[in-house]
Amino acid sequence: MDLTDILEEIGVDSNISDEQNLVQLGVSSIQLMKVAAILRKNGCKVTFVDIISQATYGDLKKFIVAHQSADNGEKTIGTIQHDMHEPFPMTEVQNAYWIGRMGGQSIGGVGCHGYMEIDVENIDVVRLNKAFYDLQMHHPMLRVVITWDGQQYISDHPYSDDITVYDYRTKDATEHLKCIRKETSHRLLDIYNGQIIALQLTLLPENKARIHYDVDLLIADVTSFQIILRDLVALYNGRTLPEDSKNFNFAEYILNERELNKEVIEEDKKYWDFRIASLPGKPELPVNNTDIEKPVFERMEAFLEPELWAKFKETCAYHKITPARALLTLYAMVIARFSINSKFLINLPLFNRDVSTEGLENAVADFTTLLLIVYDENVGDTFLDKVLNIDKEFKENMRHIHYSGVSIERDYLKLHSGEDIVAPIVFRVIWEFHFSMKSSVKLLEI
Repeated sequence: MDLTDILEEIGVDSNISDEQNLVQLGVSSIQLMKVAAILRKNGCKVTFVDIISQATYGDLKKFIVAHQSADNGEKTIGTIQHDMHEPFPMTEVQNAYWIGRMGGQSIGGVGCHGYMEIDVENIDVVRLNKAFYDLQMHHPMLRVVITWDGQQYISDHPYSDDITVYDYRTKDATEHLKCIRKETSHRLLDIYNGQIIALQLTLLPENKARIHYDVDLLIADVTSFQIILRDLVALYNGRTLPEDSKNFNFAEYILNERELNKEVIEEDKKYWDFRIASLPGKPELPVNNTDIEKPVFERMEAFLEPELWAKFKETCAYHKITPARALLTLYAMVIARFSINSKFLINLPLFNRDVSTEGLENAVADFTTLLLIVYDENVGDTFLDKVLNIDKEFKENMRHIHYSGVSIERDYLKLHSGEDIVAPIVFRVIWEFHFSMKSSVKLLEI
């Protein structure tokens, strides 16, 4: 597959001269990760870091030619077989989410949970109900049951066959909508009995309705969140789903990935073993009360006008840095302003979905991995210096991504027995997925 075809596939104008730089042209980190994954699927041994390290588009094309493999690059699951209806281990990130749901720890008892409201018109309740049932039967991880010892297995049937419907077509729904948002947005789903996703519907006057959708992110990364909505819309409108995602065996994926990457994991561990003693730990932020029985999140919002956002991206492109890296630096500077220590760790969830694995592109599961970044407020005299330092740290640590941030945090705690949390401050950029989801859910009104 030609590089220009790949760029067009991910929505990038392929009319690029060899002297230009992809980051300068405004191509995002997520788009470049997709480029790397598609190249691997087509037989090129290339990583995300390899791509962002090439100075120009021409250099990237030469690099791809030099690293093209003779095979087609399609990676199969592997040789380990496992019945997904029998217990299988969690990923490290899943395990961290699961532990975080438990009480008895500082600001614990909170699930990694996504909640979304979708306002629609002329919704067909019967069609929506059937679409949601078929969706759960198509994607095995939407029927997963978590065991009390931290394993997981796939049930033959979903937690519930039917969506919950509230009929407010002839009465005021104001208090009901407030109540359901308050309760659903912070609830812990009953994962031990297979409640991993839920869909509720409030019918409103004038043929309007509101869909209340929530899912435990134990089983869904951000891409999965998008796939669930996309596939729900497809089923609602009578279309069929991609065959490769049906009955995707996440159990075999986990077990084979561990086996296939055993050597590179060990190599990356050596890198982090060398750095572990010098890692700074969490920012020491002022906390009024850590003895909270039921923590809740409060969403803070700020918006840039389109012309300001465009100017921001232009400035980033001029300096060959991504907007995400610039925003990460701004975020770190704000944290540093309130932190006792000026040097600390920030946790970056990364979308580790390698589409060179057969069936994975359209599968629902959590393929997230965590990358730790060290930020030092005392390094760099200007904002640009700080951004470039973050960029350098990011690229270097990405070369050793196979030893995950969760493992590094565990190693850190072994050296610092008095600590209970290593890197609680998280930075994630998901604006591309937000726009994609907004365009998908509008189709429910057809």
